[in-house]
Amino acid sequence: MKKRILRLSLVAMAMTSAMSVSFVSCDDDDDNGSNVIGNVSALTGIIDQESGLRLQSFGSRELHYSDDGVLGSVTASYDNMEEQYTFDYPANKIIETWKYSEGETGTQIYSVKYNDRGYITVFDTDYEEEGYASSEKNSFNYDSEGHMSSCSLYGVIDRIKDGERLYLEWNYKVTFDWKDGLLLYLAFDGEETENETKSSGSYKYKYYYDADYPNKYKQWGIYHGFPMVGDTYFFLPFIGLMGIGPDRLPSSMTYIGNDNQEDPDHKWDFSFTFNEDGSLATMAGFVFSYEYANGNGETRLAAPSVMAVKDETDFCPKHRHASRLFGVFPVTDKE
Repeated sequence: MKKRILRLSLVAMAMTSAMSVSFVSCDDDDDNGSNVIGNVSALTGIIDQESGLRLQSFGSRELHYSDDGVLGSVTASYDNMEEQYTFDYPANKIIETWKYSEGETGTQIYSVKYNDRGYITVFDTDYEEEGYASSEKNSFNYDSEGHMSSCSLYGVIDRIKDGERLYLEWNYKVTFDWKDGLLLYLAFDGEETENETKSSGSYKYKYYYDADYPNKYKQWGIYHGFPMVGDTYFFLPFIGLMGIGPDRLPSSMTYIGNDNQEDPDHKWDFSFTFNEDGSLATMAGFVFSYEYANGNGETRLAAPSVMAVKDETDFCPKHRHASRLFGVFPVTDKE
């Protein structure tokens, strides 16, 4: 049974969050095992090693951890429905099993590689059933400080439904420009094919830091323009599997088109709130909650949202495919 797209808002698909604060100094994309629990891997969801603070929920999604302290499952509730995703981590694999409230179930296997910091460097998968086949090949690179520096995303979906064939193919390259711990630009270049129709596009986002949003735990917390992986794995950056976030969170972002000029009509203003311990409390209407992993049962709830986001642009993607990693990026047609 094919996985449905999680009914995520554009915000949830684009934003990313908490990371492990324990990492080493090298930058090699080594072919490590499935996790690095001894180094407080991001799979533990811990954002503060000393206190054991870890992400518990964001919005309507709850994270559950195994007795070993790694992420075991995610549940999502909306529209009187519930979805559950459970995870196992054999060497160089992530096995995902999903179950929907109406009874649908399924399993998908991802081939993964990690670097010495526990960040994902390869995330590939193939899926096939009668009338449907898909394949994804995705790679991620990081700088010496642990920021994502670039990623390459390729995928194909070939589906036949009611006698009609739909062939979709995408090939994206995204680069991240960092300076002094801040993300300044994100540049996108991509191509898509739907049956016989091809399209391509390139553009940038520019980020501004006019407000004081100190990011104590280097959590991701940006509204548009960040990696989400597939329909379920959008949460991977939340638990630190895709590098660290900026030293400060941005106050606004603008869109730069092919003419290399900022578009004043495509601007987004951001606002964030934080808990007393410095962890991210709210963003884009999402409320985050945390718990301690030391077994004392204490739960830290996020503060009430005071989020105000100016978003006057329709950022719905041209296509929203079942496992599109960067579905938030608009593609501008050109000959």
